[in-house]
Amino acid sequence: MEADKTTTKRVSKGKSIEQYCLYLLGRREYSRSELYRKALKKFKNSCEYVEGESLESAVESVLDGLSEKGWLSDTRFCECYLRSQSEKGYGFKRIAYELEQKGVKASVVSSVEETLGIDWQANLERQMHRKYPFTKIPGAKSLDPKEKAVIVRFFQYRGHDLHDILSLLN
Repeated sequence: MEADKTTTKRVSKGKSIEQYCLYLLGRREYSRSELYRKALKKFKNSCEYVEGESLESAVESVLDGLSEKGWLSDTRFCECYLRSQSEKGYGFKRIAYELEQKGVKASVVSSVEETLGIDWQANLERQMHRKYPFTKIPGAKSLDPKEKAVIVRFFQYRGHDLHDILSLLN
């Protein structure tokens, strides 16, 4: 058992850029720019890449190869991220902003959102009844403006459209 641990440590120290990227992609999906930043950070003080080639171009060529093989895809990353975040109760505006921060183009986000066909109104309604169950009881007291403002702020922060929030509250 002891020998296996030391062998594993030695192998992990000498990883190439491609091995590192495959290791990360084996755990979860990444956008191209996320993977690019992680690889640059990991190998910035290393001489593991080809001599005469800058680290940036070496990482780019590895990512190009992974994309050609179909192992790296911004569209697939966007689908997974959009689906998981919407199930957590986030709205499209917030998810689109986060994807933009992760380096996914807005055109990819909008096309993936159309193909997934997520019902944002139903998602909002489900989250509202989970967080504020008293809003669903027929004949319950109407919300005063302060309570309504708290609910609106909460769901706007989560990325839901103001029009959808107000239509559910009224």
